[in-house]
Parts: sequence; C-alpha cells; structure tokens
Amino acid sequence: MSSGQTQPCGESASVRSSVEGAMTGRLAVGLQEMKSSGVFCDVVLKGAEESAAGIPCHRLVLSAQSSYFRTMFASDWKESSEKEIQLHNIPSNTLRKLVDYAYALPVLIDHDSIQPLLAAAIFLDFPHVATLCWDFLEKHMDVSSYLQVSSLAKMHNNARLAEKTRSLILRHFVKIAQSTEFLLVDAETIMELAASDDLRVESEDEVFEAVKRWFDYDHTGRHAQLSDVLQYIRVPFLSPKRLEDYFLALFNGLISSTALNGSCQSNIIEQLPGRRSEAIPSRCRPRESYGSPKVIVCVGGLDHDENILDAVQIFSPSISGVWLLERSKRPQPVAGCGLVTAEDNSLIICGGVEAKASDCLKRVCQLDLLVNECTDLAPMQVGRAFGGVAALNGRIYVAGGCTDEATMEFYNADKDVWQSAAGLPLPLVGFAMVASRDRVYTFGGCSEPEADHPVNSTFCYNPETDAWSKLADMPTARSFCSACVGPNGYIYVIGGENSGEALRCVEAYDPTSGQWLKKRDTINEHCAAGYAYVDGKIYVLGGCSEDTDSDIEVYDEDADVWNPHPCRFSEAKTAFGCAVMTIKKGQCLTGQLNLDSP
Repeated sequence: MSSGQTQPCGESASVRSSVEGAMTGRLAVGLQEMKSSGVFCDVVLKGAEESAAGIPCHRLVLSAQSSYFRTMFASDWKESSEKEIQLHNIPSNTLRKLVDYAYALPVLIDHDSIQPLLAAAIFLDFPHVATLCWDFLEKHMDVSSYLQVSSLAKMHNNARLAEKTRSLILRHFVKIAQSTEFLLVDAETIMELAASDDLRVESEDEVFEAVKRWFDYDHTGRHAQLSDVLQYIRVPFLSPKRLEDYFLALFNGLISSTALNGSCQSNIIEQLPGRRSEAIPSRCRPRESYGSPKVIVCVGGLDHDENILDAVQIFSPSISGVWLLERSKRPQPVAGCGLVTAEDNSLIICGGVEAKASDCLKRVCQLDLLVNECTDLAPMQVGRAFGGVAALNGRIYVAGGCTDEATMEFYNADKDVWQSAAGLPLPLVGFAMVASRDRVYTFGGCSEPEADHPVNSTFCYNPETDAWSKLADMPTARSFCSACVGPNGYIYVIGGENSGEALRCVEAYDPTSGQWLKKRDTINEHCAAGYAYVDGKIYVLGGCSEDTDSDIEVYDEDADVWNPHPCRFSEAKTAFGCAVMTIKKGQCLTGQLNLDSP
C-alpha cells in the first residue's frame, strides 16, 4: 500500500454508519410531514370506493417503493400525467396501508385485513409487505384456517406454503371435513385430497361421508361434478352399507349422463375385492393411515457398557408398548448398522461391526418379522458401519461409513447385486441420511473416522443425474445425529455430538426454500439415537445421554414441543438400526412385552 493511501479504521466506519442511520430517519420523518401537510404532493390516489377521500402523496416516494408505480409514472400511460388516480380493485383502507408503508410508517396486519392487503401488495408490487402477510398467515393459521390459507397460497403461487397447508389438511382431514369452510371448496380441491395416499382417515367410509356432505350442501350446483369426485373413492375398502350408498350416489349423479355406460360399470365392478387383476390402480390401494398400525423396529446396538447387542425391540406408538422379539428371530449381534424397510415390508440390515475394533461388515441380511426368517442377501461392495442408508423408489442406497472412501452403492433387488453410484463429495462417518421427494440428503458427520470435530455440511443426491450437490450448511455442526422427514415435509435433524458433547439441538431443513429453521430442543441429549416419524409424530429413541439412554421422546410439530413418552427400552441402547414397518390387519408379532411399559 502506498503512503498516500489510508484505510478507514473500524471506529470511523461506525461513525459513518451512525450518520447514515440518522439521515435515513430524518428523511423518513421529513417525507411523512410533507405528506401530512400536502407539501410537494403531486398525485392523489383513490381506492375502489368512489366516496372515499383521496390520499395525497409523492410520485417519487411511490416509485422508490414499487415497480408498479415506477412503471406507471415513467411510461406513456395516461395515469403518468393525471393528478388523481383511482385504483378500482384496491379497497381504500388497504391502499392507505400501502401508502403509509411507502413512507416508512408501520403496517397493521390482522385477520380482517390480511386477504385484501396481501392481494394488493402482490398486485402493486410491495414485496416486503407481501412477505409480512405470508409470515402472519403461517404463524397464525390453525385447523379452522388451513383451507383458506391453502387457497391463498395456490392463488398467489406460494409453493412452499401451499405444500405445507396441503400436508396439514391431509393430516387433519376428518376434523376439517366437518367445517363450513370445507363445504365451500371447489371440486378440484376435493378430488386432490381424495386422491392422496396420505389422507389421514381411519377408514374409506370417512372419505365417502365427507364427499357426500360436500355434495349435499349444493346438490343442484354440484350434480354434474359428482361423477368426477366419486371416482377417487377407494371402492374396495368401503363398508357394505357405504358401498350401497356409493352406487346409489353414482346412479343419482350420472342418471342423465353417458358415464354409466357398460364400460364404466365394468371397470367399477372389476375393482371390487376378488375381481381385481394384477395391475392395481391407485383407487384399489389402501391408504397409508387406515387399518395398518406402524411400529418402530430397533436392531442391535450398544448397551451402557458398550457391549454389542443382538436384541430386536419393537415400539408401538399406537398402543404404547415395547416388545423384545423372540430370540429365534434375532439377527447376529451388531452395532452401527443401517436399517431400512423394503417395499415388501421386510427389514434390510446393512453392515455394522460385530466387536470392538473389528472391521466394518459387508454383510446384508433381510429380516422378515412376520414369517420368522433372517436370510443373507448379496454383500455390499464396501464394508460399512456408522454410515448412511435410505430407501428411494425401490432402491436401497448406502454411503460412507468407517472407510477411507466416499463411496455410495445401491441394491438391485431383481438381480440381488449391489451397484456403484456417484460417491459422496467427501468421506463421511456418523452422518444422517434420509430420502425425501425423489432425492437423498445427508447431514453432518465427520470427514474422517477418528476426527473430533464434525462438519455442518448438507448434500443432496439426484438419482436421475447420479450427481451430488451442496446445499445450505446446517447452523450446528454435528456427528452421530438423527434425521427424519416430518409431516410438513421439513427434514428434522436431531441431537448428535460436537466436541465430545451430546446435543439437544433440533434444526429443520425446508427442501422447498433451502432454508434452515430452529426448532425446540429435545428434553435430553441424544447421540447415535434412533428416530422415526409415525402418525404425525416424530420419535427419538435412546442415545448416549447418561441415565436417559433408554428413554423415548415424542415431538408434536404443531405445538413445537417435545414430551417424554411413558414407554422405555428394557435396557440402555445406542448406535442401533432403526426403521418403521407396517403391521397389516390379521398380522401379529410375537414376543415378550417389556414389563416397564404401561
């Protein structure tokens, strides 16, 4: 640096910043005073009401805040030279709020004004006001307003909030279907909900009753739409009484149309139980929620003294019980294995270690708890433990683990072979891996097996391109953390370890926006714990947290709160495989009930 050049010191920069802040404040106050007194005002805005008083303001101020007004005043539009401009689609009170915002005055947002204010902010291009409106809607919505917020999100192309409200509506469908707002939605919304596998109902009868209630509200106006809506009812799963009602409704709705032709009748009949072909249409699949309770299965792991376990324990959230499976069904003792549920509802156990300081295993076995079988599958190409595993679109992906290679491979079930895929961007061990929305995500971990300091990296794998991409880093670096997809589509990263300290920290990644959100900490620290999402709740099981490593915690997403579950494992447990499987009607898992469970 030459002698004639000087660098401003930190103190000078601070003084300059203070001066700029003061000048900005004085400018805002001066503009507000001129607006109030009418000094230099060169345009008057009027809202939709003819009788409402106009709002004197300055073209320059409006143009600085809104590209809509900037374009209006700088173009050859007739409004560019008019002294008074009426905006026929903006209510006067709403227009006044936006003008106040342009002059740095506070904007009051409440339930009564939110819809017109949001629409006006988008139309007149006040993006910050629109953001304030979206934040208000998301923060204050509840079951009674999910449909309304969903409609606004779709109308104004807010994809993230539309997806979130859709998930909430599916989850609370039975309660929402009893509301007046449900009766007012359009047929397209009814069909979208009824078509979803994720609709939360106890039986298909509840779906039919909701559709019938919606139709009866406007029998005449919706008569022509009834046939389109009824095609999304899953006919094979209706009770005999509702099946009779279904055909009656179908007949009454289509009596004057051509849809009751022989082909239509034949298709409906063929969908009934016992008449279906091998190709099963979507309306013949049972929904995820009814008649199929889910259980969380935990395989192997370490006890409090770091002994490697062969135990298979099953936790049922629906009946609050923990079972220790019969010994004949247990696999070999293993810790640090990957566990995932296959499409046939069996469990796939990948890798792990059998003893302290032993080599990582290539072994893969299939555990079928319903027929009491544990069989070996083709081994992995690379031995892995404390790596990642995820099931996506019929493939089982495994990556990383205690190896110097950042490799990934997937299982081809048709050929019983493992095939290579694009490797991780860096070698990782003790990281979380989860599949969501046709992608595979990884969170945290250590880049070397013996490293003391974890990373906060987040990566995403696209199977279509066989390529990884880097996403926004986690706010908290951690290894041996847990991750699962919650009901709103966020990916929750829970607990873990940093510099030898177990964590309570919970952060959620939004795949739609690419942003991280801070969530409520768990009650206790959890490291190398189990995790699962079942029936709208997130569960964290065990983990090395001193006296609490046999505990179970449950997260209520709506309330953002963790609660202790009354169930506990029969013994301390960490570094075990954890996955969710579905128990169909008529199936049972035998074993010994943990006497510590209620």
